[in-house]
Amino acid sequence: MSSIAYISGEELFRRVRPAQAVNALIDALNAGFDPATDLPRTRYDVSGGQLLLMPSTVPEYFGIKVLSLADDSAARGIPLIQGAYLLFDAASMAPVATIDGAAMTALRTPAVSIAGVRHLLVKSAEPLSAVIFGTGLQARHHEATLRDVLDGIREVDVTYIGRSCPDDASLHWFESGSGEAAAAVKSADLVITATSATEPIVQASDLREDAIVVAMGAHTPDTRELAGDVFAGATVIVEDVDVAMREAGDVVQAIAEGHIEKSALVSLQEAVTTSTDYTQAPGRVVFKTTGMPWEDVVVAAAAINSAAE
Repeated sequence: MSSIAYISGEELFRRVRPAQAVNALIDALNAGFDPATDLPRTRYDVSGGQLLLMPSTVPEYFGIKVLSLADDSAARGIPLIQGAYLLFDAASMAPVATIDGAAMTALRTPAVSIAGVRHLLVKSAEPLSAVIFGTGLQARHHEATLRDVLDGIREVDVTYIGRSCPDDASLHWFESGSGEAAAAVKSADLVITATSATEPIVQASDLREDAIVVAMGAHTPDTRELAGDVFAGATVIVEDVDVAMREAGDVVQAIAEGHIEKSALVSLQEAVTTSTDYTQAPGRVVFKTTGMPWEDVVVAAAAINSAAE
């Protein structure tokens, strides 16, 4: 058996730019991959946190991401997410690479967020005003992905909203609950929630009626970042309808409250691959994600294929 390559976080980002990760996900969907066929993610409670197992397969590769999620990570002085991705070649069934799991998550999560709304973001050449709730690693990677995807297409202005001032003084930041924060959200073209909130931090009245909203922070049926009324009258895109009904508390609770119906949900595959314009009607567009294993194997494959080019 040939040696197994190790791809560090730094090497992963050298091999795959954020925009390339977005393109890889969209290309996989256009090539016929159906997220409804993805393998299930398994979550276990372990001492000190949770263990996540995320296997998936595409034609050329299969693999699994193993992650730990630490309870009270900040107080313990340890990273929230640690782990590794193990990628196999489908033809030989041999392992070909291990990849830093936290870096994989940091790259593919914002790539998914932007992949779901890229068709909307590139419709205009006017400057884009974006607000990102959260100031952590995922929030900043969302900005980097947004800028990379729209480079040369439109200017991007990003405002962060959080409970405490970020370490990076260069970030344009307003404190949660401030008048400045409210004004920024009310005027934003794009609002991204990348927080650990378990209760709604965004209401419909906070937003423009035609805002694009991406919510990625909550990933259990009893937690959410968006109030149910954010979904009322909106075009709602999800990675997969069944997955959303199991894991996306924002969607599950909005349906339970009568703001939307399950039958109205648009899958990411439909939004990306069909000629139907699901956003033809005026109004808000909401894309709710929880993360799926297929997204990791597609980005891992992109990292291996980029080295071969």
